[in-house]
Amino acid sequence: MVDIPFFLSGRRTLSFSPYPITEYATYDLIESYSQRHCASYQNIFIVLPNHGLSEEQWRAVYGNFFADLIFDKLEKYPAVTLVQQLEDASVFKVQCR
Repeated sequence: MVDIPFFLSGRRTLSFSPYPITEYATYDLIESYSQRHCASYQNIFIVLPNHGLSEEQWRAVYGNFFADLIFDKLEKYPAVTLVQQLEDASVFKVQCR
């Protein structure tokens, strides 16, 4: 899903592409990753670009989890908070518990 994955020394990037290239990301998958790797990172972020898609298109292409984040339905996901809304992207932080 990232337009350009950024690989920096000591950092890792997970990339999701439109379905069916990759499976949809789910809250359970992202939270599970967060829990397993929490000790390895100071922060875990999700950056979703603004593609100008409708909510229906987001759900079809990227799944319910990412669509919910983009369309302000964060209450479903207690471990995810909006950090910053940029002109061309939304930045979310995944909490480690």
